[in-house]
Amino acid sequence: MKALMFVVFLLLHPSLLSAANDSDEALFARVESEWARIYYTLPTAQRETAFNQLMAEVERWSQASSRRAEWLIWRAVIISTRASVEDEWTALSSIHRAKDLLQQAIALQPDALEGAAFINLGSLYYQVPGWPIAFGDNQKAEEMLQNALRINPKSLDAHYFYGDFLLSQSRAEAAVEHFKRVLQLPSRAEQPIADGKIKEAARQGLKKAYAQLGKRYASVSNNTASEVLAD
Repeated sequence: MKALMFVVFLLLHPSLLSAANDSDEALFARVESEWARIYYTLPTAQRETAFNQLMAEVERWSQASSRRAEWLIWRAVIISTRASVEDEWTALSSIHRAKDLLQQAIALQPDALEGAAFINLGSLYYQVPGWPIAFGDNQKAEEMLQNALRINPKSLDAHYFYGDFLLSQSRAEAAVEHFKRVLQLPSRAEQPIADGKIKEAARQGLKKAYAQLGKRYASVSNNTASEVLAD
C-alpha cells in the first residue's frame, strides 16, 4: 500500500520524476514549492506522509550533489515542520535533530541559501521551550535572525521572522518596520504560495503590533501599510 501511494504521488507530481536531470538550483526551487504546497494547502492528516515522501526525494537528490549545506538546510526545514504533526516526544526529538542539521550547515557555509540556516535556527530558538525541555534562547534567536538579515537584507522570511520575534518580546515598534518591509519587497514569481503566505502573515503581524502600540490597523496593500491612532 505504501509503495502504491508513492507511485501515485509521483504520477500526480511529474516534476519530481524528471528532477534527476535538473541543476541543484532547480531542485531547491522544486523542494520549496512542494514544501509550501504540503504545509499550506494539505489537510493536517495528510502532511506527515507527504513530508516523508518529500524527505525521501531530498535524501536521494542530495546524494548526487556537492551542495551539502543547502541540502542539510532543506532536511532541517522538513524535519522541523513535520514536527507540527507529530506526537510531543517525537516532535521534541525532531526539533533537536533540525537544530543539529542547521548548525552543521552554518559550519559548512553560513550564506547557503542566502542565510536560510540562520532564519530557521533563529525561529526555532524563540519558538521552542527553553531548558530543560528544549533549547529555546531569545538572545540566540535574535543573533541568528540578525545574521540572516546581514547576509540577505531583502529576505522576506528573515524580515518576517525577525518581526515576529520582536513582537513576541513586546518590541512592537521595531516589529512594525520589519513587517512593513515584508510587504514592500517583491514576491518571487516562482514561489507564489510561500511568498503569498508570508506576506499575509506579515499583515496579521502588523495588526498585532499596532494593537500593542495602542494604534489600530487602518489599511494595507501589497506595498504599503498605514497606521492610525485608535479612537
